[in-house]
This record gives sequence, structure tokens and C-alpha cells, in this order.
Amino acid sequence: MDEDGTRKHLQATIIVVVNAAASTSFDECYECALKVNALSAQATAELAASCEHLDCLVHVSTAYTGANLNLEGMVPEQLHGYALNCGTGSGNGSGQSKVPHSADTFSVAEEVDLTLRARASGASDEDSKQLGITRARELRYLETYTLTKSMGEMLVSQVARKARIPTAIIRPNIVEGTWEESIPGWIEGNKSADPIITLYGRGQIPGFPFKR
Repeated sequence: MDEDGTRKHLQATIIVVVNAAASTSFDECYECALKVNALSAQATAELAASCEHLDCLVHVSTAYTGANLNLEGMVPEQLHGYALNCGTGSGNGSGQSKVPHSADTFSVAEEVDLTLRARASGASDEDSKQLGITRARELRYLETYTLTKSMGEMLVSQVARKARIPTAIIRPNIVEGTWEESIPGWIEGNKSADPIITLYGRGQIPGFPFKR
């Protein structure tokens, strides 16, 4: 079955779409984090919206998308972030931003163009990582990960509202290794709670520290 045939088959048969794909590195190259955490989330939502028998779209986000708000206590279950120009095209083609890079509004398209212009000027992977960190701090996020995951929520929400499809955005505190599939106990990377899990699995610590 070719790509077009596969897409038509999915559109005709899928009833639930769960998007849990993400780049979880805090200092990922900016363009990669944008593609995986924001643009891919939008594309998945658009596919879900085209499904004939869709019951629900579930988008797995992160509890830290609202970290830029400096909230205390209970964080309301609502969309966080800024006024977002959600266009994801290639801007106006002139290399000039149509939306100011401010802490009040930003455009995903302009952020993508920013990364493309940086690469065209000879930016390295390390430069791209620093660009993501810089943009995150300018927009009052902790790092590239929470910024791009917040963008993903906004883009998914925009598609869902326009298409009027049932959508749930869930925000786990942490996502860790697998239970059985694809490999029992599989962990990618060494971040968040991974070091503790790894040390426990090796018998180097007796248990998991936790606080009630």
C-alpha cells in the first residue's frame, strides 16, 4: 500500500489517536525540538481531524508547560502560554519577522524561520541548542523542552477547535521506561528519574526516595 493508500486506510478506520511522541531533551537543537514537539503534534492533530470515525484525540504534553507563569499551589487545567500566531508556513519570504519576538506574542512560523536563518548563516548544533535556550528564556520558559511542548499544546488546541473534534491534553509530571513493549524496562537517555531507576536496577541503591 502506498503512502496515499495508507493515509486513506487510517482515515477510514482510526477511532482514537494518541500522540505521545516527543523530544524530551532539555537542550535539544531548537529546530529539532520545534519539529518534534510542535509541528509534529500539529500534523498528528490534523490527521486525527481527517479521520471519519474519530472518538477522541489524546495529546500527551507535560506538567511544566505552565512553568513560565510562576503559579503557586494548584495549576488550573487550562491552556497556558501566550497569544500565539499559529501560522506554520515559511513567513513572508523576506527573512523579516511579521510578528515581533516578544514575551507577549510569538509565531511558530517565525520561530521556525529563525532556526532556518541561523542554519543558513552557519550555525552549528551547539549554536542551535543555545538559540533554543535563549528563546525559551526570552519567552519566560525554563528551557527549550517546555517552550516547544507549550507550542505543541497551542497548535493541537487550534486544530481541535477548528475541526471541532473531541480532544484531551494530558500533562504527566514525568514519563519513564516501558513496562513490556517494545523491550521490558527500556529507558531512553539518562534524565529526570532515569539515573535513580538505573541505579536501583543495578542494585546500587536500596529503593526510591520520595516525599509525601
